[in-house]
Amino acid sequence: MDLDSISDDQLSKNLAKYSLLLTKLSTLSQVNKLSNIIKADHIEKNKSLKVYINDTHITQNKQIRKLELNRTDLTTSLTQFHNTLSLLSKSNQSAKLIHDDIYNNDMEHKYLQSTLSFIESIRTLKNNITLIESAIKESNYLVAANGIFEINQLPKAILESNFAQAIIPTPELPYSVLELLEMWTTKLREIFKTNFTQAMINNDIKSLTEFFQLFPLINEPTLGLGLYSKYITDMISQENQKFTMGSMKLDSRFDLILLQLFKIASTIINEHSKIIAKAYGIQYMTYVMEKIEIEVELQCCLVWNYFKDKKLSNLNQNDLSHNNTSLNNLKLLIIEFSCFLQNWSMYCRFFSVRWKDFISSSTNNVSKDDDQIDDDQIDDDNNNTSILEVAPPILNGSFLRKLHEEKSIDLFQELNYNYLTTSFQKSIKLEELPSLNDLISLDPIKHDDPSSWPITSVLEDLTLLLRQTLVNSVNTGQYVVLDDLLLQLPRFIQNEFLIKFLQNKFKSLQVKLTTGSLIPLKRYIPKEILQDLNHDNVSSPRSSVTKLSNLQNNNNKSGTSLASTTGKFNIRGAFANIQSNLQSVVAADEDNMDAILALHQYLTYVNTLYLMVMALQKLLISEIIDENPRLLIDNFPFHDESQKVKDLLNNCETKIITQVKKLQAWSIKYLFQTICLPKVKTLLDDLFTNRSENNYICGIEDFENMSHINTFIHKWNQFMIPFQNVLYQDAYFELLTLIVNFIKLAIEKRLWTLKVNELGAVKLDRELSLFINTICGIHYSIREKFTRLTQIVLVLGFDDDDFDVTSGDVKEELATSIEWTLNPQERIQSRNLKVDKRR
Repeated sequence: MDLDSISDDQLSKNLAKYSLLLTKLSTLSQVNKLSNIIKADHIEKNKSLKVYINDTHITQNKQIRKLELNRTDLTTSLTQFHNTLSLLSKSNQSAKLIHDDIYNNDMEHKYLQSTLSFIESIRTLKNNITLIESAIKESNYLVAANGIFEINQLPKAILESNFAQAIIPTPELPYSVLELLEMWTTKLREIFKTNFTQAMINNDIKSLTEFFQLFPLINEPTLGLGLYSKYITDMISQENQKFTMGSMKLDSRFDLILLQLFKIASTIINEHSKIIAKAYGIQYMTYVMEKIEIEVELQCCLVWNYFKDKKLSNLNQNDLSHNNTSLNNLKLLIIEFSCFLQNWSMYCRFFSVRWKDFISSSTNNVSKDDDQIDDDQIDDDNNNTSILEVAPPILNGSFLRKLHEEKSIDLFQELNYNYLTTSFQKSIKLEELPSLNDLISLDPIKHDDPSSWPITSVLEDLTLLLRQTLVNSVNTGQYVVLDDLLLQLPRFIQNEFLIKFLQNKFKSLQVKLTTGSLIPLKRYIPKEILQDLNHDNVSSPRSSVTKLSNLQNNNNKSGTSLASTTGKFNIRGAFANIQSNLQSVVAADEDNMDAILALHQYLTYVNTLYLMVMALQKLLISEIIDENPRLLIDNFPFHDESQKVKDLLNNCETKIITQVKKLQAWSIKYLFQTICLPKVKTLLDDLFTNRSENNYICGIEDFENMSHINTFIHKWNQFMIPFQNVLYQDAYFELLTLIVNFIKLAIEKRLWTLKVNELGAVKLDRELSLFINTICGIHYSIREKFTRLTQIVLVLGFDDDDFDVTSGDVKEELATSIEWTLNPQERIQSRNLKVDKRR
C-alpha cells in the first residue's frame, strides 16, 4: 500500500472503527480476533512505510546528483561569463578607438567637402563673372542670364567671403560680387524689357517667348510676368474688339461675342500656363490669371453695354401681348440673353476650376523643380472633387458687380416670365381640340403612346413653353434665376392654367351638361350636316352618304374646316362606318348635339389634367435630373447649388401636382354624378332582386335564365367602353372607382333583401362573378371593393354542417381560415337569407 494513499481522514476512520469495535467486545475470541487484525494491519503498514522510505531515498539521491551536475554546469557557465566580460571590455576599448578614428575621418571628409564646395563655388563664381561680362558684350543674353542665375544660387556667405572679395575684383572689373550682380541685373533688366516690348510690337512670338523666359533667371519674375500679362491682356482686348466690331456689322448675337472672348481667355490660360509653369513656377499662375481676369471683365462690361444698348434699350414690352412679331423677337432675345449668362457661367466655372487647380498644384509641388511639373496635372480640370468656390478675382470682379448693380438678372427673370405668361395667353386664343369620334367605339382601343390620348392643344403649347422657359433658366447657370422661376411656377400654373383656364372651362361645360336628361357618349355630328342628313334621308339614304363623302372631299381640297361649329374638331371620324350607322345618326336629336359636344370637350379637359402630371414629371424631373445626371452639376458647380436645385425641382413638382389632383378629383366627381350615376342606376334596375320572378328561389327550369345579367353586361359595355377608349387610363380608373363605390353599396342593400334557395345561391354566385368581372375588367385592385358582396354570397353557398348549431355562425375552422370583412352577426344574417336551410 502506498503511504501517500493513506490520508488523515482514512486514519481517523480506522481509529473510529477500532474504537467502536472495542466497545462491542464481549468474548475473548473476539478480543483475539481483533488483536490479530490490528497486528496484521500494523505489519502491512510497516511494509508500506519501508517501501515508501526506500523510494523516497532513491528519488532524493537522484535529485541531489542532478543538483550537483547543475552546479557544475553553472560553475562552467559562470567561468565563461567572466571570460566573455573580459573580452567585451577589450572590444569596447577597440570600438571606442575605431569610433574616434571614424569620427575624425568624417570630420576631415566634411572639411574636405566644405573646402571642395567652397573652391568649386569660387571657381563657378569666377568663371561666371568672366562669362557674363563677355556674354553681355556679345549680346548673348541667355548665357549672361544663366550665369547670373548660377551665381544667385550660390550661398550668400560665399559671395561675401574674404576670399571672394580678394580674388574677384580685377583691374578690368574693380567691383565686388554684389556690386557686379546689381550692375548686370539692372542693365539686363532694361535690355530684356526693351526687347520684350519690341517683340510685342513686332508680334515676334519667338523673341517674346525667349525674353520672357529670361526674367526669372535674373531674379525679376514679377517684371516678366507683368510684361507678359500686359501682352496677354492687350491681345485679349484687340481680339475681342476686332470680333465685336465685325459681329456688330453683321448684326450677330452678343452671346457669341462673349463666347469668343471666353474662348480666347481660356485658351490663353491653358496654353500659357505650361510656359509659365516651366519658366517661373506654377505658383505664379494665379498672379497672371488675376491680370487676365481684369481685362476679361473689362471686355465683358463693354460687350454687355453693347448688348444692353442695342437689344434691351429699345424693348417695348407693352406691345408684346398684341404683336406676334414682337413676341417672337422677345423669344429670340431671351434665348440670346440666356446664352449670354450661360457663357459667363461656364467661364466662371472654368476659371474657378483652373484657379483651384493651380493653387493645389503649387502647394503639392513646392519641393519640385519647375522643369518637373507634370503637364497633365495642369490640364486636368477635375482633379479635385471637393467643393468648388467662385474664384476671388471673379467674385470681386467688375462684371459681376455690374450685373448686380444694373439688376440684369432681375431683367432676365422678368423677360422670361413675361414671355411665358404672354405666350400662354396666345395659346389659349389659338386653342384646338381634337375629335373624339374615332375613339367612340364599342371595340376597346389600345393606346400605345401617351400622345394618342385626346387633350387640348393648350397643354401641348404649355409644355413647350415650360420646357423652353426651364431650358433658358437652367442654361444661365444662375441659381437665383432658377430659384425664382421654380417659386413662381406653381402660382402661375395654379392661377393661369388650372383656375382661369381649366376650371372655368369645366364650369362653362357643366352648365351645358346639366340638362336633366341622360347624355350619351356618342359621335358628334355638326348641326348643319345633321340637318342635311335628316332632309336627304327622307328620299334617299344613299344620297346622304354620297353627300357626306362629297362634303368631306370638298373640305379637304379647299382646306376649309367647320371650326366655327365644332370648336376646331376634326369631323373625319363622323363619317366612319356612316352607311351602317346612318339610321342612328339621322334619328339623333339636333339639340342634344350641343351636350354631346360639351361632353367630348369635358372629357378632353379631364385627360388634359391627368396627362399634365406626366408632362410635369417629365419636364421637372426626368429631363433635368434623370436623363441628364451631369446637367445640374455642370450648370451649378459651386458649393451645393446643384443639390439645392434638385430639391427645388422636386418641391415645385409636388406643389403643382397637389393642386392638379384636387382639380382632377373635382372634375371626375362631377362627371360621375352628372353623366355616369343616372345611367348606372338605370343599368342596375333589374339586377339582384327577386321581385315577382323569384329569381333566386328557382328550380332547374329557370336556373339557367341569365337574361338580366346578360342584358346588363351588354349595356354596361355599350356605356363604359367608349369612356375607356377616350379617358386616360388613370382618369378612367378614378371614374370607375367612384362608380364601384356606389355600386357596391347599392348591390349590398339589395342582397340583404333577397330570399335564396340552394339553386338560387349558386345562380347568384355565378351572376355576381360575371357582374364583378364585367365591371372591373383588368383593374384587379378594384375587385377588393366587392369583398363584402362575395362573402355574403359565399356564406349562402355553405352547407348546413358548416354552421355552429349554438351560435348560428360559421364553425371555428371557417371563421379562422378566411379573412372576413363580415362580422359574426352579418354572417348569421347572410345565412338567414337562405329559405331552405335545415336548421
